[in-house]
Amino acid sequence: MISDESLELIAKYFKNFNLLVLSSCEGFGTDGLAFIAANCRFISLPVWISIALSGLC
Repeated sequence: MISDESLELIAKYFKNFNLLVLSSCEGFGTDGLAFIAANCRFISLPVWISIALSGLC
């Protein structure tokens, strides 16, 4: 399971990160995704797998 803190570390230390694949929404929220969006400028498209369509997860 990944957390907001994990996404923050990825964003901080891997600024050239360009692909994010999420297989579930457990453990992180919009704060973690905001770190990625703000700091990983080369990311082109987050890939979402197994996300419920009735809400954010």
